[in-house]
Amino acid sequence: MSSFISIINEAIKKENEKPHKSSGKWNPSSFGFCYRRQYWKRLGETETNPPDERTLRVFKVGNIFEDWVGSLIVAQNPQIKRQVLVEEEDVKGFADFVNIEEVADTKTMNSSGFHYLRKKDCDIRVEKENNWLQVMYYVKKLLKKSGRLVFISKDDLCIEEYVQPMNQYWEDKLRIELETLRGYWTRKELPKAQPRVYKHKDGSYGECEYCQFSVNGKCKQ
Repeated sequence: MSSFISIINEAIKKENEKPHKSSGKWNPSSFGFCYRRQYWKRLGETETNPPDERTLRVFKVGNIFEDWVGSLIVAQNPQIKRQVLVEEEDVKGFADFVNIEEVADTKTMNSSGFHYLRKKDCDIRVEKENNWLQVMYYVKKLLKKSGRLVFISKDDLCIEEYVQPMNQYWEDKLRIELETLRGYWTRKELPKAQPRVYKHKDGSYGECEYCQFSVNGKCKQ
């Protein structure tokens, strides 16, 4: 009998071998990340640092949890729509949950990161700005009133929910993000490498450690 881990790894590998063609548009799920990373992702550039087996398993577990939670939410609230396509000329994405007034998005985390976030005295708008940019883009385009981020601890199903109204603060943040991206694209100019997420205690950012373009000399800062 093959080992359980080898069977799981092989199944996930096959799922990820399916051809995935870039939409040729900006993806709201990448908003807030390094502009260079977003630029290459839109181009469909070949990754030099694809996810390893453990990372793929982490993604899979997150997807399983989010699908399960999503099915429960929709079963109790039939008016909620899931995976709503939001598309314009140069942006394409899918809003997780949409009702009459709100767009919500779920984010799974390991328990240590979740409980650190829960205890941390922080401005959630700043701490999770990239997640907010994604959900608030959908709020704006779908003409809703507010956005909700739902963080789920994968180890114990603890949940924290945060709601933000669509206001001038987020209007300005989205305008800057899109104007910056569109400017680089129009000029056909590769942005400078500028990590913007996974902030460390010393003020530095850990985005480069996880970037799919960060090895083999692909991205030279």
